[in-house]
Amino acid sequence: MFARVFERFKWFLRFYRFGDWFHLLGLSFIGLVLALPSYNIFLSVICLLQVCLVHMNSFSMNDYYDHVFWGEETVSGLFVDDKCAGLGYIMFLLPLVLCIAFFPFTGFYTFFLLVYPALAYFYHGPLQLKNSLFFSIFINSISSVFVFLYPFLVVGDSMVVGAVFFSLLFVLYTAIFEVGHQIEHFGEEDSVSIVDFCGVDGCVNVLRYLVFTCVFLSLFFAVFFSYYTALISLSFGIIRLKKLSDLEVSLDNLVYVRRSYHKFYSVPEGLITCVFLVLPTLI
Repeated sequence: MFARVFERFKWFLRFYRFGDWFHLLGLSFIGLVLALPSYNIFLSVICLLQVCLVHMNSFSMNDYYDHVFWGEETVSGLFVDDKCAGLGYIMFLLPLVLCIAFFPFTGFYTFFLLVYPALAYFYHGPLQLKNSLFFSIFINSISSVFVFLYPFLVVGDSMVVGAVFFSLLFVLYTAIFEVGHQIEHFGEEDSVSIVDFCGVDGCVNVLRYLVFTCVFLSLFFAVFFSYYTALISLSFGIIRLKKLSDLEVSLDNLVYVRRSYHKFYSVPEGLITCVFLVLPTLI
C-alpha cells in the first residue's frame, strides 16, 4: 500500500517536473526577503505556493507540447495519450485554478503573476516561439521578473531600488541561461539557434558581454545608489568572466556553461544575498 502511494507521488512530481523548477523558488525567496521589514508570513506562504502552482502549469505544458511537436516521450504527453485529453487538460489547468483561488488574499497582483504562464504558453504552445532566436531569449528573460517581483509586490506593496536592480539582473541571468539552452539544442530541426547566427566563438562572446553587463550593472547600483548588496553580484560576475575567458571554445564546453549557470542566481548567490539583506534588519 505504502509503495503504491509512493510511486503515485513520484509520478506526480515527474508530471509537474518539480525537479526542474524547484530551484527557481530562489528568485521568489529573494523577493520576499527584499520586502523586509514589512513581512507577513501568511502572505509569504501563499505567494510561494502560487509561484509553485504557475511553475507546475508551465513546465507540465512544456512537456506536453514537446511530446506533440517533437515526439519526446514526456510524462504529461504520454499521460494524455494513454488516458484522455480531457483529464490531461484538467491536470494542466488545475494549478492555475488553485492559484486564482487565492485572489481574495493577493488581489489584482494575482494577474501580474499569471502573465508568467501566459508567456510560457506562447513560448512552448502552438506558436512554438521557443524555436525563434529572438522570442525565445526575450520571453525567457522577462519571465524571471514575474516570479521574483510577485511576492515582493504582494508582501511589500511598493517598489524600491533593490527590486529594480534584481529585476534587471535576473533578466540578464536568464538571458545567459537561454543562450546556453539554444546552444544545447543546436542542430535540431525547425529550431533557429544562436549558434546558427553567430557561430561558436560568437556564442562565447555573447556570454561574456552578458556577464560583463551584469558586472557593470552591479557596480552602477553600488556606486550611484549605495546599494552595496550589489557588490555580491559584482564579485560573482568577475569570477564568471574569468572562467569564460579561460574557456576552450567548443560546443561541449558551451553546453557545460548552460548547465552550470542555470542555478547560480539561487545557489549560492541567492543565499548569500539573502543573508546580507536580512542582516541590517537584525542589527
